Amino acid sequence: MHHLRLYTSLRIDEYLQLAETLEDFGSFHFQVTRRDGLPCRLSVNIDGVTLSFGNEKSSIPFSDISKVTYNTKAVKIRFTQTGQQPLVFYTPNSKCSDEILKVIMNNYAASVLSNR
Repeated sequence: MHHLRLYTSLRIDEYLQLAETLEDFGSFHFQVTRRDGLPCRLSVNIDGVTLSFGNEKSSIPFSDISKVTYNTKAVKIRFTQTGQQPLVFYTPNSKCSDEILKVIMNNYAASVLSNR
């Protein structure tokens, strides 16, 4: 009963902030730069990759990704659909690029195992 009073006393904005935090639970976030030079956030979770820039979000499930590679400061995501241009993002250094690749690989493996 005490928990119920705690939740009902939260203001709506606090509730929405908490819900957003829970949505990001288990996600890894990286600040990257798009090909056009604009900064964006690359988030990786068990469902796939999400790109956020401004108020826009674009989610890419692992089933749509065929290959992820990196070269020093650039990360390239290729798609399973032929003819679709790969996404290229730039990172501050090769260590960050390597970390993004590892996180994507680990989350992809976890996604495959959880769908068995």
